[in-house]
Amino acid sequence: ILLQPKELDFSAEMRYTTFTIGRNKRNDAILPVDSSSGVSGNHLVLTFYKGEYYAKDENSTYCTMIDGETLEKGKPTLLKDGSVISLGPKVKVSFQLIAKD
Repeated sequence: ILLQPKELDFSAEMRYTTFTIGRNKRNDAILPVDSSSGVSGNHLVLTFYKGEYYAKDENSTYCTMIDGETLEKGKPTLLKDGSVISLGPKVKVSFQLIAKD
């Protein structure tokens, strides 16, 4: 769920064990922002592995942060339900687990 900027309407459902996020149209989740937002074309990869979710910065220009901590580029970092993912300086999304019936 997109937290910032508030004027954009964006959410995505991770349907694959590897899920890409960025501005590029080849991503699984395409953020509808321009380059001034700080979101790279191929910014972030989310993966599901052994029951856990991980985020990996794909060498983005303006970095990725999880709950205020900068990710080391290329290194998977554990995600928790409710984590806030910052994609560059202007875009924030909330990672939320939703139980399926």
